[in-house]
Amino acid sequence: MRQSACNRGAVLALLVMALCETPAYATEKLRVVVTLLPLHSLVAGVSEGGDMPGLLIPAGGDPHQAQLRPSQRRLLDQAELIYWVGPALETRMVGLLGRGEFSVKSVALIDTDGLVLHPTRTLVDWYQGQHEHSHDHHEHDTVQFVDAHFWLDPNNAIVIVNAVAEQLSLIDPEHRSRYEANALQLRERLLVLDAELEVMLTALRDERYVVFHDAYQYFEKRYGLRPVGAVSTASGHRPGAQHLKSLREVIARSGVRCAFSEPQFADAHIKSIAADTGLQIGSLDATGRNVKPGAGAYFDLMRNNARALLDCLQGSRE
Repeated sequence: MRQSACNRGAVLALLVMALCETPAYATEKLRVVVTLLPLHSLVAGVSEGGDMPGLLIPAGGDPHQAQLRPSQRRLLDQAELIYWVGPALETRMVGLLGRGEFSVKSVALIDTDGLVLHPTRTLVDWYQGQHEHSHDHHEHDTVQFVDAHFWLDPNNAIVIVNAVAEQLSLIDPEHRSRYEANALQLRERLLVLDAELEVMLTALRDERYVVFHDAYQYFEKRYGLRPVGAVSTASGHRPGAQHLKSLREVIARSGVRCAFSEPQFADAHIKSIAADTGLQIGSLDATGRNVKPGAGAYFDLMRNNARALLDCLQGSRE
C-alpha cells in the first residue's frame, strides 16, 4: 500500500517539535510508555538493548476502563512519550490526555500512515452481508467507525515497527543504529510469523465459527477465515434478545461447530449458546491476557490464537 511521504514527514516533524519542549533524550533515559500489551511488545522489540518501555494496562486489561491505579499514574507522570491505540478503542486515554493532566507527549498508533484499517462490523453486516472492503488510512469519515484491533494483522505490525523505529531514531539519534537494526530483525521475524500462520490456518478456510467479541477481523481477513457471527460487536455493544436469536439461527444453518470466548470477558452467553446448539468452546484473546509481557509477547499472542482455532475447529471433527 502506498504511503504518503509528505504526511509521514509532517507527523514526524510535529512529534520532534513537541518533544523539543522536554530535555534531550540523548542525554537522559528514553522514558516510553505503551498502553496495550501487543503494541508494547512491538515497541519493546524496537528498543531492545535499551530501557524496556513501561506497560500501562496490565495484560488483558480493559482499555475502556476510566480509572487509573496509583502505579499507572506514576508511569504516566514519569513518561515523556506514550504510544496508545487511539480514541476508537482507548476511550479512557482521550480524557486523560485531553485534560493535560500529564505532560507526556502522545502518539496514537491508529494514525500511523500505511495501516490497512477495516470498518467496524455491525449486526447488519453479520446477517445481511458483511463489508468486503477495507479502508486505507484517512479514507474513513470518523475514527469511531474504524475497528481498532489493527495489530492482529502482521502486515500492520510491520508498519508500526517501521514507524516506531523512525520516531525513536529522530528523538534519540544517539541510538539510531540500534533502533534500525532491531526493526530490521523484527520485520524479518514478522514475515516468518505471517508465513507460519498462513500454513497453520489454511485448512480452516472452510470452517465456520462464532466469537464472543468481534475483535478479530484483521486476523480473519489476513488468513481467509470465515466466522459467521459474534455475541458482542467490536464496539462492545451488549447483545439483545433478537440478536441472540438470529445468532442461533445462523449457527443452525451454517454448520458451526465451535464458539470462542475470551478470557477477559464473562462468557455466560457463549456457554448458553454452546449448550443449546452442541458447540465446542474455545478461547481467543486479542490483547494477551495470559501472555508474558516483553518483545516476544506479540508472537506468542498470534500463535496462541492460531492454535486455539486449530484445536477447536479440527478437534470438533473427531
